[in-house]
Amino acid sequence: MNDYRKQIKQHQDAIESLNEQLAPLREIAKLAVLQYHNNRTSRPAYPHAEEGAVAQAEAELDHHKKEVARLERLADWEEGVNGASATMGRTREKVAAAQSELSALQAQRQSIKETLSTLLAEQQNALGIAVEAEQTAAREYAKARVGGTVAAEKKAQGDLQTASAALALIRAGDSATEAVADAVKAEILVIDQAIDAAAEQLDAMRSELLKATRYLWADRLEKATYELAALAAHVNAAERELGWRYGSVDDLNLPLLSPGGGNRFIDKRYVLEISEGISFDVLTAA
Repeated sequence: MNDYRKQIKQHQDAIESLNEQLAPLREIAKLAVLQYHNNRTSRPAYPHAEEGAVAQAEAELDHHKKEVARLERLADWEEGVNGASATMGRTREKVAAAQSELSALQAQRQSIKETLSTLLAEQQNALGIAVEAEQTAAREYAKARVGGTVAAEKKAQGDLQTASAALALIRAGDSATEAVADAVKAEILVIDQAIDAAAEQLDAMRSELLKATRYLWADRLEKATYELAALAAHVNAAERELGWRYGSVDDLNLPLLSPGGGNRFIDKRYVLEISEGISFDVLTAA
């Protein structure tokens, strides 16, 4: 626990204590105001003290809450910067694992989907062949009855019966195929839910990695900003010694990403403050 967290704990304890005090203080103030308004014959003094105690407690409560919010930002920054490298290394492994899990689920879904497509296509193809075979047998039987021999008619009739039986068998299997297809579709839905969960987890891991990455680069930018400001101060000091009226870095405005009060950027004023402490000897000794 860093110092900021310790301070946050102290403020949170104060908030808890004030919240416990506020309820009775408000009740006392409320009753005092009622007594003041209800007693017209011997009206007591207005309860400024009671209301003041409530206002004081509320002001202190508001102060502690603002301090908690301020310190939270500072604590998050310090912890984020100090743990950025470790968090990035740890989270990269989590991202790789989540990506691997997601890819495996997607491959599983694709395989099952292809199996379902093949099953339905084979069933449809078999049905089409059987229908065509029955129609062909029916035409041959019709021809045999019209102009064929008795033997030819019997053979054509047998072929038609065989084709019709095959078609009936395939159609009877449609319900079983549909049941299998429904089961496969249900399995795909389960996998889809797992894919959604894995994708959500991957997004969360990537977000964690990006946050740690931002802390890393933000800290580097912060340090580079101060280094750049120091260089600008030396430029300004040299121009001051030269007697220049306007400085080359007067328009400098660099952002500071760490949390804190006041203006969160470095500008001409900051550079001038540093440059004032740079003497001729220090400046030319570089």
